[in-house]
Amino acid sequence: MSRPLAAHDTVPAVARLMVQWALQPGSRRVLEPSCGDGAFLDAVRELDAEVEVLGVDVSPRYSGRGPGLSLRQADFLTLPPDASFQSVVGNPPYVRLRDLPPVARQAAESAMSGIELSESASIWLPFVVHATRFLAPGGRMALVLPLELTYVRYAHPLWRFLGASYGRLGVIRVRQWLFAGLDQETVIFLASGRGGTTARVSYEAVDTLEDAKLLKSGDGAEAIPIQHILDGERPFTGALLAARPRRLLRQLTDGGALRPLRDLAEVHIGYVAGDKRFFHPDGETVRRFGLPPAHLRPTVVSTRGLRGQGLMPVPQTFLYTPDPGALTPGDRAYIAHGEATGVAERYKCRIRTPWFLVPAVRAPDLILPVFADVPLLFAGGGCTASNSLMCGYLRDPDPGAEIVAATWYNTASMLSAELFVHHLGGGVLILVPQEAQRLLLPVYRPSPPAERWLATLRSIRLREQVADAVAAGDRYVLQATHGLTNGDVDVLRGALDAMRGWRRNRGSGKPRPAD
Repeated sequence: MSRPLAAHDTVPAVARLMVQWALQPGSRRVLEPSCGDGAFLDAVRELDAEVEVLGVDVSPRYSGRGPGLSLRQADFLTLPPDASFQSVVGNPPYVRLRDLPPVARQAAESAMSGIELSESASIWLPFVVHATRFLAPGGRMALVLPLELTYVRYAHPLWRFLGASYGRLGVIRVRQWLFAGLDQETVIFLASGRGGTTARVSYEAVDTLEDAKLLKSGDGAEAIPIQHILDGERPFTGALLAARPRRLLRQLTDGGALRPLRDLAEVHIGYVAGDKRFFHPDGETVRRFGLPPAHLRPTVVSTRGLRGQGLMPVPQTFLYTPDPGALTPGDRAYIAHGEATGVAERYKCRIRTPWFLVPAVRAPDLILPVFADVPLLFAGGGCTASNSLMCGYLRDPDPGAEIVAATWYNTASMLSAELFVHHLGGGVLILVPQEAQRLLLPVYRPSPPAERWLATLRSIRLREQVADAVAAGDRYVLQATHGLTNGDVDVLRGALDAMRGWRRNRGSGKPRPAD
């Protein structure tokens, strides 16, 4: 494992606050398992010069000296446990296991000691497990960890381990990001009472780390059951929602006004072509090879293809889907061209027979972009869709794809995306089928206001005029159909703005502008 690949140095002020919490009266030994430039080591020595400190790193960049300070150049995950430390502090590396050299990956797996470790996990996870085994009874741990700790499925075994290893757990989410140059949102993870057990996690969301009560009195935080994490409820995100909008959303769902997309449709990822350029030939290529129109299906390849589109997109791109039993001379020439240019040797092409036939091509009823700042929902209109998009297949033909897509555009549904869909480091939402199926849509009821609403939606270019579409949905669906007041809608809008502010924040303390 290369330390430079994983290194993101901690701001000294952040390190100092964490060390203040981790140092207990009578602490004798402190461990920093990935010391890097030594921000935590300096903080420990500044706060208590009598404490013995051990810093470990595969490639240490710290040159400090002094009594009680020891540095060891090693992969921390290969060190045998030594439960003589009262405190562990630090900022472990964030590197996916699949990106590690085989020796480092083996060390990570060994450090888990039988605890499940997914191939999609990151190395910070075995760091937490292994570091726990260096703590004496009653010891404390304070680590900077990625936000994904709070929601990814591969962290579930870790949460079970933590609940069985500590008397108290805490997570602090800070609006102002802790690393100016890192496109990765992080949290402060706290664990105390090594040797105890707990079924809950104290959670606090603050503007700056100095505001965190968990680092001071330990009070004033929301208690989240670990079981809610294991059930995939995304409780850390839900806890950001104020009491009034939380209660209003619950009333709407319990009362049947809102229902999850999974009740209406089954959601899957789109087809995998294997070579987007070959399988989506442009007009000049179609003419040059004489590809038959019957072998070209209208498709949406990416979110870019939805620009300027309404509820029912009109595709400008086609997917090449030849019939192996009815190849024309043009088909044969184009297939030969693909073989000559190496397309047939692309991995996804190489593993299927015949290589030029894209599998699982099915026109969806609904289309959703995978990546979005503001999620959009379109009726399929007979188009196919690539794996840059999510595809929904209606369970019932009534009320129809166009109406289902239209019901997405309202503030309550947009708020559900903030609650159930995870985001990348830069704040962009990324939909996966399991999360997309939890999105909430209002029930459609035919009425004169509903007809006016649908006419309005049909006249809107959704990507460019999404705010207008949402305002129409608030007025005609949430209010006229389901009885929400202006005050109710204002509560939901305020909650949506607040949730987007958390997601779009990029470390300046101010929300990132919408894309």
